[in-house]
Amino acid sequence: MMSIRTAATAIFGLLLAVLGSVIWTSRLDYSPEPQLRERLADRLTEVDPDSFSDLSAQCGEAKNNNGWILFVLNAQLVSDATFRTYFETAEYRVGLWVEYDPGLLRLGLGLGPATAASNIEIPIRWVRSDQRETIMIGVTRNQTRVVANAIDKDAPWPGDLAEIWRCDAVQIGTDTRVLSEGYECSGCNVGLRYATGSDTAELTNLLDSLSNVRSFNTKRIVGSALTLAGALIVLFAPRISARSRRSFPSEFANRVRCEKCT
Repeated sequence: MMSIRTAATAIFGLLLAVLGSVIWTSRLDYSPEPQLRERLADRLTEVDPDSFSDLSAQCGEAKNNNGWILFVLNAQLVSDATFRTYFETAEYRVGLWVEYDPGLLRLGLGLGPATAASNIEIPIRWVRSDQRETIMIGVTRNQTRVVANAIDKDAPWPGDLAEIWRCDAVQIGTDTRVLSEGYECSGCNVGLRYATGSDTAELTNLLDSLSNVRSFNTKRIVGSALTLAGALIVLFAPRISARSRRSFPSEFANRVRCEKCT
């Protein structure tokens, strides 16, 4: 029969494992919307989902030294073998776009029509299951930064290509609309908003507040460690309690002998 001490040790290990599992699972909790509403309020403008939008003037903010534009993409990610384009600001080579290359969701950044070099790509995430995702893309003259759940990446774009970069045909993917690269976005259910500003520090602070990479990694490590520790305690509970019983009489006897010596 299991002793009370062994049972207590096992229960403690079980509670530790449950706590670790809760912390590990919570790493996926991500709600950027409250921060977006608080920081940008009514500055966020929705892109018409049914037509092209000419945002040349708005993207022009990012071509200024201290200006920026932020795209907020909310979409259903579908894990299958079908290419999809979620949205684009203009045609291939002169725009910015988000696409799904079976398995990988990525941001594409055009290098201009006159170059034979490949476009810049920022991998966003591997899509292993269907899921809803909110992705923030902040663009300044010399940097494009992507922030999403457990994602915070950047690239030195557009830089010298600022004058070439175009936003005259901003559109989102749908089940029926074919974007410039010839792909639709079946099952994507996409929403796109944008906001602009004239102070890059404001955008940096906003994206910093939306980035959860540090907390994600902390929860992942702590949760895994606690879960493993709890499982080991449950597994070795009889040995732990037996060792505790053996050490207790020895310590008690030494204490009695010392008292007699005095």
